Amino acid sequence: MTRANINCLAGMACPHCGSLEPFELAITIVATIFDNGVEDFNVLEWDRTTACQCSTCGHLATVANFDAGKGGAP
Repeated sequence: MTRANINCLAGMACPHCGSLEPFELAITIVATIFDNGVEDFNVLEWDRTTACQCSTCGHLATVANFDAGKGGAP
């Protein structure tokens, strides 16, 4: 049986090494910030143009390039 991401990383795989996780994404967040730290974050967003790096092999591309159904590794 082939393993696949089905939650936050659904359909994603590294196009270079085939790793399914973890990935480092340059995301946008909306957070409540105080002088002594972050209270909470309300919105966490990324899309197909977001920078994405495979933590296993270091491959760097966009989320779109990590789409296993669109040319990424199975």
